[in-house]
Amino acid sequence: MHITQNTGSLFKIVRIGNPLPSILLDTPRAVYDFYKSHIASLEIFDPEREALYAIALNTKNNTVGYSLISIGILNETLFHPRETFRFAVLQNAYGVIMIHNHPSGNPTPSNADLSVTKRSKQAGEILEINLLDHVIIGSDATPFYSFREYGLL
Repeated sequence: MHITQNTGSLFKIVRIGNPLPSILLDTPRAVYDFYKSHIASLEIFDPEREALYAIALNTKNNTVGYSLISIGILNETLFHPRETFRFAVLQNAYGVIMIHNHPSGNPTPSNADLSVTKRSKQAGEILEINLLDHVIIGSDATPFYSFREYGLL
C-alpha cells in the first residue's frame, strides 16, 4: 500500500506497507504469533512457497508496519537487503525483523539464510536501523527458529 502526499507538482511516498495497530514484538514467540495472525492469514499467502516479510518497529519494539519483500518458490526466495531497509527507512523504523517460512516445515536456516542475515545486519548497521531478529517459520512440531535466540544476531 502506498500513501502519497501532494507537495506541489511532486508526490512523495510517506508510508509503504500494511498499517496496523501497535503490537509489542519483544520475543521470538511474539513474532511467531504475529506471523500466524497477520501474515499467514493474508489472501496472497501460499504455504507452499517461501515468502519474506519485513516488520518495522519503533524504539519500544512496537510494530509500525510490515511489508512483503519477496515471494519465492518451494525452497528459496531471492531478495537483497536494500528491499528490507528501503521499507524500514520509509517507515522511519528504529529496527526491523525479517521473517520467512520454510514450506518443508524445518525452520533450520540454510547457508543462504545465514549469508543474507549477515549481510542484512551489516546493511542495518550502516543505516543505523537495527536488524532485531530473523525468524524462520517451520511446522507445528518445530514452529520457528530465531537468529537472535541462537546468538547469531
